[in-house]
Amino acid sequence: MKARIYRLAKQVSDGGIRALGGLRGSWTAADGPALLPAVPAQPVPLPRNADQLPADFRALFGHGIALAERRVHRLHRAVVSWHGVVFQHLRLFLPSVWATPRLPPEFDGTFLLRQWLGRRHDVATAEVVGLAHGPWAAGNYYHWLVDTLPRLHLLQRTHPGCPLLVPEPIPAYVRQTAAMFGFERLVPLPAGAVARVPELAMPDYPAPSGFQDGSLSLASRNRVMEALGIAGFAGQRRVYVSRSRQRLRRLLNETAIEPLLTQYGFETLYFEELSFAEQVRLMTETTVLVGVHGANLTNMLFMRPGATVVELMNRSTHAEVFNPCYYYLANALQLSYYCLPCQGTSGEDHWQANNSDLEVEYAALQRVFANIFPSDF
Repeated sequence: MKARIYRLAKQVSDGGIRALGGLRGSWTAADGPALLPAVPAQPVPLPRNADQLPADFRALFGHGIALAERRVHRLHRAVVSWHGVVFQHLRLFLPSVWATPRLPPEFDGTFLLRQWLGRRHDVATAEVVGLAHGPWAAGNYYHWLVDTLPRLHLLQRTHPGCPLLVPEPIPAYVRQTAAMFGFERLVPLPAGAVARVPELAMPDYPAPSGFQDGSLSLASRNRVMEALGIAGFAGQRRVYVSRSRQRLRRLLNETAIEPLLTQYGFETLYFEELSFAEQVRLMTETTVLVGVHGANLTNMLFMRPGATVVELMNRSTHAEVFNPCYYYLANALQLSYYCLPCQGTSGEDHWQANNSDLEVEYAALQRVFANIFPSDF
């Protein structure tokens, strides 16, 4: 009963605050010239094994998306939440969440009261402070490398070396990559806090969540490789990256496919055992990467054009479960992409299904390998 009363009270409060903010109109733009032009939607190649996919699953691929103009916004006296959401006087700055269209309601209503009532962390500097991370980049390897590094690339063009807001705790790869783009002065934002920033510079997202701007992704890759002293791509390694030591999305019959992996010359590796630099170097030496959907596959960012990625993916076609972000990333990086739908083991709950452990069909994986390595079969 108390929970129902609380939810009702929150709905009423959210609605009232949302209405007050709406009286002032949408907050969608600030000072700053466009750095990148709009790009019309382009068709995206289907997975290389599209003819072997179930028809309803295959229909989910191939859809491109248009990109709007992108700029670095300048905002005065902005309030920034720990997860990179910008707001001010009961209005949400929509470009700070636009890449994640399902999120704005979460950061609306009573959330906006944190400007006055929340845990504050004032930024005491007259310098322009940069913001490049979004709601999902805090502690998330994919969203930092794929969404945030391109934004750092844009921010560097207008405000090189400025102090940079980052959420705590700060992983080593965040410190390393920020420095690679010239941002060594990090301003930590404690979890749950909001910061008052006198002068803020915030780049647009390069693309909506799950999509990428290929040119910016390649530029980010090149910057990281250059900073690590990696001159180019070398080697012919075949890597299966295992999630067996993770809590989510493990391949339950991994042992059953070990003979097949051995037959085709794959190494089984655990990326959590490797430093960021070691992962990058490994990928520059890899021509075929196989793995279950998850952050491990982000490292395809450092594979040579023309290399191959095989993603083991939950066969569910539900919108809350199907996530083709690595399919789009592979195409943005000019990689050959294969998708193998696998049977999930969790129930009907969408969150559980999204993080479900999987089982791959041995014969289906064998068919994919036969396509990739016709001379080995």
